[in-house]
Amino acid sequence: MKNLFADIIVANTNVDRPFTYLIPMNLRDKVTPGCPVLIEFGKLTKKGYIIDIKEESDVDISKLKYIKDIENGELSTDENLLRLAIWIKHRYGVTFDKAISTVMPVKSNVEEKTTNEIFLNQDIGEDIIKELTKKRKVAWVRLLKELKI
Repeated sequence: MKNLFADIIVANTNVDRPFTYLIPMNLRDKVTPGCPVLIEFGKLTKKGYIIDIKEESDVDISKLKYIKDIENGELSTDENLLRLAIWIKHRYGVTFDKAISTVMPVKSNVEEKTTNEIFLNQDIGEDIIKELTKKRKVAWVRLLKELKI
């Protein structure tokens, strides 16, 4: 089977050009342009974004490394947003990494917003008000006297 190559922008680097990596067989069905991946960059494992997938490369295959895995918990972006990131890079002179991070979705799972409601117990006894008065909780005493029905 033919080799597939991915041009990848490495996140958080000062190098502003894509690097070519080989796509392993087990990831061929899963990777698409805009997909966040883990790659070996030097001696470190870094996050990168696939900007292009191709069947041929100008780089010697013996010098290329394989993509390690897909970044878990990250959402991939679609091709239109990827093109927007490339346009932002050329238009405003920012790095590929900054442009891509601008268009990438922020979270894969948004937490549900919860609201808490507090209900007043109408059985406020005089003993509670006297105890709060002893503790010099003046604001509480005034509030409870106003709310007392």
